[in-house]
Amino acid sequence: MTGDGVNDAPALKQAEVGIAVKSATDAAKQAASVILLNEGLESIVNLITVGRTIHHRITNWVVSKISKTLFTVVFVCVAFLITGKFVVGAFDMVLLLFIIDFVTLTLSTDIVSWSKKPETWKIKPLVKQGFILGLLLTAEALGWLAVGRKYFEITDINQLHSFGFAILFFASIFNIFVVRTPTRFYKQPIGKKLLLAIIADIILACIILSLGMPGFTTLPIVVTSTSLLYFAICSFTFNDWVKIKFIS
Repeated sequence: MTGDGVNDAPALKQAEVGIAVKSATDAAKQAASVILLNEGLESIVNLITVGRTIHHRITNWVVSKISKTLFTVVFVCVAFLITGKFVVGAFDMVLLLFIIDFVTLTLSTDIVSWSKKPETWKIKPLVKQGFILGLLLTAEALGWLAVGRKYFEITDINQLHSFGFAILFFASIFNIFVVRTPTRFYKQPIGKKLLLAIIADIILACIILSLGMPGFTTLPIVVTSTSLLYFAICSFTFNDWVKIKFIS
């Protein structure tokens, strides 16, 4: 509904999207959902595109949140049943959530393709995608945990905590490239702020893992670098292929 007069105010308020113009009465402006500041209908088109872009960014965040939460909980629990030890400590988990959340927040600035059709909330596909990706990450993480214990001989509890931190971090950070677009990850340009946040987080995590910090045991550089490479390959190849083949 569009209008600019006092008599239009009730209809503007009742409409799903009430649109008033800059020269409308105060009553119409207060009742409207949107006020057009420029002449013509171009602003309405911009309104639709921005709304659908925001919707896409929110769905990306939801899928990322579901997959990351499921992965973290299942991996820690299953790893405890296998090893008899918690693979991450409380400090490691707090640090992980702290640095990962900076990247998650920048998903709101990512470049996304807005839909040419009206968007609706379809929760079931989002849960399905998040659930499948979460289980994939868990399987890959458990496999890498087994490699670390057998070939890197990581048995000390403090080193195990650092190794568990590395697994959770690298799996979560590279999963963002998978969930941010329904197409192959390289076909959709990534937002500059999101990319910088990811790079900064990876550099920070590598410094912490290799050089250490108070309350944190260092890992050999070869363990850190191979962990990064392993989860990058898993996300960019297999996980991205599964997303296209069975989810999207």
